Amino acid sequence: MKKLISLVAVLSIFFTNLTVSQAVITNPELKTSVVQIWSQETDGNFYTGSGVNISTDALILTAAHVVIDSTTNLPSENLVICVTYNEYTPPSCEYSGVVYDYDPDLDLALITPQYLRDENGNNYGEVLTNEEIQAIGLPYVDIADYEPSLGDEVTIIGYPDAVGSTNLTLTN
Repeated sequence: MKKLISLVAVLSIFFTNLTVSQAVITNPELKTSVVQIWSQETDGNFYTGSGVNISTDALILTAAHVVIDSTTNLPSENLVICVTYNEYTPPSCEYSGVVYDYDPDLDLALITPQYLRDENGNNYGEVLTNEEIQAIGLPYVDIADYEPSLGDEVTIIGYPDAVGSTNLTLTN
């Protein structure tokens, strides 16, 4: 079984005003299950955020504010999913994504890969099927099946926009 991660830790990924720690990330499944998300708004500007892959079929949990176009208040039609291979190299933007479901009141969204992207950032091929997504084998973490307690230690891992970096960051 993959390492369990509490829902609080997963949700904590999405805070953007973080103090970056120089701590070492020791869990390979955790660091490679984190993705960077680029979301283009109708005005053409791109914004970044983080997500975490929570299933074998690449359902990626993120914050709704990462994928909602602030002009239309609808999901962005141009999402890019960048995969993390390690904490030392920038993420690789290999997929375009689509919003599977979202709840602005909870500030949560699920996205999934839709197309493969070439080295020039263009989509190619057909829409990815669930079987094709599973065959890619993106690393994922399970969400714990227990409620965290007040005062539990939380480790935050992701690509906070406030830092302005493509490096994976960790905060304790």
